[in-house]
Amino acid sequence: MTGSGRAIRPQFVIVADDLTGALDTAACYAAAGYSTVLPLGGAAPVQCDVLTVSTESRDLPVEQAAARVRDAVCGLRDGCAPRWWYKKIDSALRGHPAEELEAMLDVLPHGPVIATPALPGEGRTVRGGVLSIRGVELAGTTLGRGKTSSRLRDCFANPAQLGVRDLPLATLREPEAALVAAIAASGEAILLADAETDADLDVLARTFVAIGGRVACGSAGLARSLAAALPIEAHADREPLPPFRGRPILVVAGSQHEAAARQLDHAAAHAGMSVVRPAAIGAEATPEVIAAAAEALLAQLRSGRHVAITTAGMPDSPSGNRAVAATLAAVAATPGIREAVEGMVLTGGDVAAAVCAAHGFTEIHLKGEVMPLIPWGIATGAPAEPLPMATKAGSFGPDETITRCIAALAAPR
Repeated sequence: MTGSGRAIRPQFVIVADDLTGALDTAACYAAAGYSTVLPLGGAAPVQCDVLTVSTESRDLPVEQAAARVRDAVCGLRDGCAPRWWYKKIDSALRGHPAEELEAMLDVLPHGPVIATPALPGEGRTVRGGVLSIRGVELAGTTLGRGKTSSRLRDCFANPAQLGVRDLPLATLREPEAALVAAIAASGEAILLADAETDADLDVLARTFVAIGGRVACGSAGLARSLAAALPIEAHADREPLPPFRGRPILVVAGSQHEAAARQLDHAAAHAGMSVVRPAAIGAEATPEVIAAAAEALLAQLRSGRHVAITTAGMPDSPSGNRAVAATLAAVAATPGIREAVEGMVLTGGDVAAAVCAAHGFTEIHLKGEVMPLIPWGIATGAPAEPLPMATKAGSFGPDETITRCIAALAAPR
């Protein structure tokens, strides 16, 4: 509620296909002073300025993913009627970005839709319609494994009713009045935009506002630029910080990305963090395996040490990512662990969703960023006690990312 007692409603809604994406895309809005909330497990939309949701659809078959997005958007459209919408897509085009965007546009009024996966801060750029990661075309990178093309046109090839047009750098860098006129004249087309720098994204955001845009699509990059451009009315977040108790931090890391492994090594070397790996993961993780890993965690936590439970460095499980996440969540939710920690750092979307579900959290109130793209907030939901939490995508951040997350959550508030 505002000071006058008037209910507030979300003005800007982000729809992502996984939990860490929903959080890292929204965190800059919390840092800018907007009340920013993510409801979990089908919880009803809450009073806030910015609402971010995860449809948990990245790994679903394409028809199911599109249906889940369509249903979520219809519910939010009818329940809170936001002014602006953002379809968050993966900066490496994983999942079903085109089909999920089309599902959103099927049920929303919209004009031109500016779309780009560019995320320059993580080296993900678009030039000539081609997505590259740190100078290598997507299809030639580990994140692009299985893709045969790095061209946005090939990813967004078959929208049923909408045109698709390219928005090259040469056009983007024209005087803004000419750019606004060109985009405004494109009707309801999806405009696949080049962007190599944050300044390019800022131009796209200002243009979106100038044309009265309703729906935009991109990674956390364009969303950050929109946070500075959109005239959102700000209200204070209603979730207070829990009391500080000086307990250690638990890291739950399920990502096999090499960046996550380097970050864990850095935290072990610089944050005094212990590392625990379960004896088995996925379908092979028996109750005895889970109990043994939890006992090892508790021993380290009760000695005052930060500790990570991780699968980094272990062989991939044939059970799949969600089964691995379920193993880690079962360990992290063992009775006694929540009471022993000051907060948690969760790496990987499947892991973050599984841990939150295992603890019974129903909302995450974002408070800001530990560093760009690394959000932190307060997870809540009776009967669970509120828990400070930082999350990150497995591939994001420099080597010191987890170390900095631990330091931020372990510092007196």
